[in-house]
Amino acid sequence: MIDFQPRKPWTFFSLSLAVARAPRQRFAALAGQRSLAPPLAYLAVLWLLIAALSGLTALAGGPAVQWLALAWGPSWHGGLALCLWLSLRLIQHDAPLGRCLRIVFYGMWPWLLSAMAPLLPGLAAEAVVVLLAVLILGYIYAGLIAACDLSAPLAVACLIICLVLMAIAAAVAGQAGARVW
Repeated sequence: MIDFQPRKPWTFFSLSLAVARAPRQRFAALAGQRSLAPPLAYLAVLWLLIAALSGLTALAGGPAVQWLALAWGPSWHGGLALCLWLSLRLIQHDAPLGRCLRIVFYGMWPWLLSAMAPLLPGLAAEAVVVLLAVLILGYIYAGLIAACDLSAPLAVACLIICLVLMAIAAAVAGQAGARVW
């Protein structure tokens, strides 16, 4: 069982690290389904590939980039879907992590925040986007370590590269394809 510190503030990143430190078998058992780790690995890698593809196509330029950069949209919402799916799987298990996630991730608030971001003033909207990015990357980090057996430095390196490509894709998609969304 994962060792939780009750007095430690429950931040998302600490939850992600707690999950990432758990062995693969305990991670799957905690979610109540032993086949959880492989799907989590596939979803994490697929999300990273979509984000990387959108960034690389943005760097390549050309007429097709206006449409290929739109992969940023599905990758963003795919990451939110991954967060919600994993949260719901963990909530089903009556464990400290499940009880905490029942409070923190109940409902579909990531999508609500994502929809509210354009309506907020500049700094508030940026803060919401950063919060959602940390939410997604935390689960991807946990998935890369717990499900893909990557070392922590390698997982961090993957996330840094992905962040750069995502930023490029977001900028290009915002200029070229925002009207399509």
